Amino acid sequence: MIKIILSLLVLLILIVGIYIAYVYLQYDRLPDKQTLPIKRAEHSKQISPNQVYKIMTFNIGYGAYPADYTFFMDGGKEVRARSKADVLANLTEDHRLLTSENPDFVNMQEVD
Repeated sequence: MIKIILSLLVLLILIVGIYIAYVYLQYDRLPDKQTLPIKRAEHSKQISPNQVYKIMTFNIGYGAYPADYTFFMDGGKEVRARSKADVLANLTEDHRLLTSENPDFVNMQEVD
């Protein structure tokens, strides 16, 4: 009986170890502190002190979050976008919102 329990324990440890190794070997991270080129610099504005700017931060939720989306990390049941058509509709709405707000600076999150 002890041999069976020890064998199962070793098997469990082996499975967990293989899973951890898989996760670490498959993990791909972008390097920190990258220098990104400025595209279309002719459209960039100079920042001036004593001027009011409109700044917008926006988490687009990788385009999968319509108003009734129930994200699993918030206690809901959904993990992925419902369909490609929904993603395109959500991104179109995000674009409309950004255009209507017309901010000077935008910080967008979860842009895949």
